[in-house]
Amino acid sequence: MTVGGRQAMVLRGTAMLLGLVVVLTGCAPVAVWQRERKEDAKFASIAKVERLPPTYDPLAPQPPYAGPHPSTQPFRPSPQEYPVRLGAVGPVDRSLQPLQYPFACQSLESDLGPPLVDNQDGIGTPVYDGDSLLGHSRDCAVPTRAAYYYKPVGSNRLQPYTGMEQDVQQLDRGTHTLPFIVRIEQGTINRFLYLVAVLADPGDDLAGPSPDHWNGILIYNFRGGVGIGKRQGRASIKTATRDRLEQLAAGYGVVFSSGTATTTHYNMRLAVRTAAMVKAQFVALYGTPEFTIGIGASGGAVQQYLAAEQLPGLLDGLIPQYSYPDMITQTIWALDCELLEYYFDVTAHDQRRWRSQTERTLVMGLAADNQAANDYGRLEGWARALKLRRSRLSPGATECARSWRGLIPLTNNPTYTNHARRYAEPLFTTGRWSHWHDLRATYGVDTEGFAHRTYSNVGVQYGLKALQDGALSMPEFVHLNASIGSWKPPAAQRQERYWLLSGTPLRMLSLWSDHNMYKTPGGTRDLEAIVPGAPIRSAPRARANPAAIQAAFAAGEVFQGRPGVPIIDVRHYLDDELDMHHSFASLSARSRIIDANGQADGHLI
Repeated sequence: MTVGGRQAMVLRGTAMLLGLVVVLTGCAPVAVWQRERKEDAKFASIAKVERLPPTYDPLAPQPPYAGPHPSTQPFRPSPQEYPVRLGAVGPVDRSLQPLQYPFACQSLESDLGPPLVDNQDGIGTPVYDGDSLLGHSRDCAVPTRAAYYYKPVGSNRLQPYTGMEQDVQQLDRGTHTLPFIVRIEQGTINRFLYLVAVLADPGDDLAGPSPDHWNGILIYNFRGGVGIGKRQGRASIKTATRDRLEQLAAGYGVVFSSGTATTTHYNMRLAVRTAAMVKAQFVALYGTPEFTIGIGASGGAVQQYLAAEQLPGLLDGLIPQYSYPDMITQTIWALDCELLEYYFDVTAHDQRRWRSQTERTLVMGLAADNQAANDYGRLEGWARALKLRRSRLSPGATECARSWRGLIPLTNNPTYTNHARRYAEPLFTTGRWSHWHDLRATYGVDTEGFAHRTYSNVGVQYGLKALQDGALSMPEFVHLNASIGSWKPPAAQRQERYWLLSGTPLRMLSLWSDHNMYKTPGGTRDLEAIVPGAPIRSAPRARANPAAIQAAFAAGEVFQGRPGVPIIDVRHYLDDELDMHHSFASLSARSRIIDANGQADGHLI
């Protein structure tokens, strides 16, 4: 087939334009398209949640939480419900009403098979036998099961044990050796997937495990990430045990739940109660631990700080790794990130000093590097090249651009979720997908069906310290604060124009999510024309709901410095690499402990 003259001209023009893109940005279009196809393939075989329970209204108005702090009303799982026997389904805590929906099942992704059918009304995730629809699963339960696994010599991954293996690693116990064989139990507790692992004798009864090879200490393995709920999460044997093989070999018990991974959700009351229920299962199987030690990184560290404060007695010691004291107070500066990046990159682009990334540290307080790669900047250059404009981004990056870009719309935009393809289109388009709405029982919901926010920048004087130190001029300070703007209220936010490139024209790229900002230029770009006392037009700021802020403290979402147990706060120091886990977060936790107790003798960094 031949190509006509006009078509040939279009093809040549397209090829030239794509070549220009590569020259200007160093980013081949095929890389983004490949990522999109990979994401499409990831979700292609996943059954979508189809309907909500008929009595569940996720948009119903409700006031912010006003009850007591969780530490004043300790949660105690009912001992009559444990242990959950093999083949049975674990209990669900229904005291934190209502249960959240939609709730996407992920047992298949954790190699646990399909969830149990619990209704024929089309509610939840469809369950198939081949091509035949069996029904739907609203709450994603799977039967409890257990099996033996072993560690092969030279491998760092447990494998199913059949009794025929010849490469089982042997553990030296001084007077004898012991095969590295572990009993692993899996199932659902509180609707999330859980795992219990303890060194075992394969001759024991799986249904009645022996504590003979357990050293009496339990490790609760918390995991990090950023998630906004509405799904079950994953709990694969590989991810739950890969960092705990040394402890398993030494006889420690290890437990984990997808409900105590912040990549699933950041509802700390729900996470702490789930942890208590999983521990109750372990105690019913093996006995009461001498010590229960928490360990986990990032969001896994956040959970430890808040679990110790919310539920005294759950953990006897903490090992938070590259920690934050909590999530909600990190949103204060994290949500400022893109506001400031947009100001430096676009609004004040003609001010030469802000083209240096390291100069931005004066205002942001976060690390920057003028030589660091900025992959997102290449995409922005590509989008501008399609409009025959040169990229406006300066070389290098800040911690904001390198580490936090993408997490801000994920937590703040009620129209966006990176798991949209888990839900039928009507559920997705009418749902609310922000952190605020995930914790609607805490923050409350307004009459328009949007959860209240705790973020506010009313009255914030950006760059005040730099001004006081003489590093920022008064015209620069005024222009910055008049221009910075804020995030629009939830009801005014619209779908992201980067994170869902499929179906979104690239020319509409909103790298900073700036289409969801109030960004009216403040004053004039000519700093020398700013006259003290002259009226200056300012971009609007965001105002938090005061009751939602009080609720965050009352519900235990804010670490208040009263953990009551010894802590070894372990971190790598990667500030210079623009890693989001900046080292001074540990000092924030310590500062709160000192404020609450007058000292921090039990807090080692």
